[in-house]
Amino acid sequence: MELLAPDQISEEETKMEAEWQSYSRYWPPPYPPGVRFTPTDEELVKYYLTPKVRRQKLPYDSFVEDDLYQYHPQELAEKYNASMEEEGNWYIFTQRIRKYANGGRPNRSAGLGYWKATSSDQKILDREGKKIGYKKSLVYHEGKQPYGEKTGWVMQEYKIDESQKPIKAKSMVLDDHVLCKIYYKDPRDPKKIQDIPMEQSYEAPQIPWISHFGMMNNVSCDTRI
Repeated sequence: MELLAPDQISEEETKMEAEWQSYSRYWPPPYPPGVRFTPTDEELVKYYLTPKVRRQKLPYDSFVEDDLYQYHPQELAEKYNASMEEEGNWYIFTQRIRKYANGGRPNRSAGLGYWKATSSDQKILDREGKKIGYKKSLVYHEGKQPYGEKTGWVMQEYKIDESQKPIKAKSMVLDDHVLCKIYYKDPRDPKKIQDIPMEQSYEAPQIPWISHFGMMNNVSCDTRI
């Protein structure tokens, strides 16, 4: 990524930098009673993902950075239990890797399963109506694509155009950084965010791949990524 020279930094970016620096006055976690960390989509993109991509300081620098596609989300949650917010969310910066060397689709395999998109890219607008990024919703499935079994793990993936990497012969990196918000919803009650029992370590399931063919309500191949 090419960094901007001081004389190329716009007035808007200078103002944003001043805002980020001012956050050092705020209380770090744990927050006082009644205060929650519940940023909006706009705030996540504007104040966290964008400065991360530009290698600038974040106002609240306790987000995790890891390759989340190396893990089942339960493993990821246990590894970073201390980083979980009171609302039951994990915020993780990760790269996205291409599925094919000459394509623009990301590889969604993760652990012994995969993340499946449940929506197309949704534009994120700032207060002036300017597009600043995108959000995509995904759900984790255990098993082999496309016949995996749906779980209660949900991910909101945030990205900006600035992080996108051009296709190069020797690079499989699709994005330098995307920001992922991960949480668990009780499959029996989608409106309820369920606490994850961290005292029990995750054990990789022994998945008989063939058995999944008869278990799915919808075995059609979804082209969304």
